[in-house]
Amino acid sequence: GDELSAYHVEAAIAVAHVSAPCAAETDWNAIVGLYDRLFQVAPSPVVALNRAIALGERDGAASALQELQLIADVERLAAYPFYPAALGEFELRLGHFAVAREHFRKALGLCRNDTERRFLEKKLAAASD
Repeated sequence: GDELSAYHVEAAIAVAHVSAPCAAETDWNAIVGLYDRLFQVAPSPVVALNRAIALGERDGAASALQELQLIADVERLAAYPFYPAALGEFELRLGHFAVAREHFRKALGLCRNDTERRFLEKKLAAASD
C-alpha cells in the first residue's frame, strides 16, 4: 500500500540485520533509525526495548542502560524475559557481574521455553566468571 505500516518498518529492520555479513558489520545506525520510525508508527514498550538494544550495539552499554530505564509503561514488560535479559547483558558488558547475575536470574524465572532457558543459563554463567 501507499501508507507506511509497522510491517514495512519491521521488514526493513530484518533486511538491515540479514544484509550484514556478520554481527560486527551490522549497520546499527540504520537500525536505530528504523526503530525510531517504528516507534512513531506503532509505539510500544517492546519497540522501545528493541531500540534500546540497538542503541547499545551502536553507542555502548551505558547508553543502552540509560535508554532501558527511560521506557514508558515498563510494567507491561514485567512478564517478558528479554527486558531483564537486556539489562543483564549491558550490565555484564560494563563489568557489573553481580547486577548482571540478578537480571539474568530474573529473566530465567520468566522463560517461556527451553531455548530461552539455555540461552539465559549461558549468560548467567558468563556473568559468574
